[in-house]
Amino acid sequence: MYKVKRYSIEDADLVNAILWDESIYPWISDDGCPPSDQFSSDQFLLASNYYFLAPDVNSLFIYNPVNCITWEIHFNVLPPSRGFSTKLTKATLNYMFNETECQKVVVHIPLFNMAAFNLSIASGFRVEGCSCKSFLKHGILYDQYLMGLTKEDFKCLGYHMQ
Repeated sequence: MYKVKRYSIEDADLVNAILWDESIYPWISDDGCPPSDQFSSDQFLLASNYYFLAPDVNSLFIYNPVNCITWEIHFNVLPPSRGFSTKLTKATLNYMFNETECQKVVVHIPLFNMAAFNLSIASGFRVEGCSCKSFLKHGILYDQYLMGLTKEDFKCLGYHMQ
């Protein structure tokens, strides 16, 4: 099992380096985002209710609260760790379900991002619906899958829970 580290503002350079990477930023940004070199995660790192989790140096999983028990996940895995993406995701899910009040994790995935969709499925998420025309990329409106995973389902799937 991976030891998950929670990044803080002191880790901003590392966090930004992952998010700015040319294999990450084009997939996580929409038409409303600045160019990668003008984006900074600092304001989010300073917010105590965001979790920037790293099970290794080549990945970053961002969890932001939807409400007091539901969190949204954002996957950011650099190429050297992509072969381990499912294990890395499960490690951060285990952290969230054990170290916080989190009872459910959701993710919104534009239909064109099949890598994120496949990672979600492999990690135990289920499609719960579609958010129509909710992601603007290169002037095109895309639908997004809404996917979710509950703490109970995570346990039932046999994943490690402390």
